[in-house]
Amino acid sequence: RRVGALFVFPGREPLERLLDGGLFLDGRVSEPLLRSLLDPSTPGHDAAIVIRGGTVARFGVHLPLSTEWSESGAGGTRHAAALGLAERSDAFSIVVSEERGEVSVAWRGHLERMRDAAELGDRTVRRDDRSARSSD
Repeated sequence: RRVGALFVFPGREPLERLLDGGLFLDGRVSEPLLRSLLDPSTPGHDAAIVIRGGTVARFGVHLPLSTEWSESGAGGTRHAAALGLAERSDAFSIVVSEERGEVSVAWRGHLERMRDAAELGDRTVRRDDRSARSSD
């Protein structure tokens, strides 16, 4: 549907110092909730949605922008924000391009476009596996 989105999944490091603005929600993740938050007619749709343990913790959040234009490629502000957070924390972000409908992930200082849903699923599982191992 070409709706832009930026989802942030915090890692082990606290993110509060890197997040600006937004509204606290603490709502259970569901398709109707996410659709309403991503609706272009709502004020927070252009900013990030922070998801912690199955809940939307906060939405309409602004993130630090990356200045590594070569790394962010053809992406816009959402991509620069996802990459900026990945450069400064261990958070994992999923960003959807409103213009191209492409999905990318930002993690460990890199932004990578996903070819398809299977690759996104694989990347998410590998991130979860690495996070679990690093906390042992």
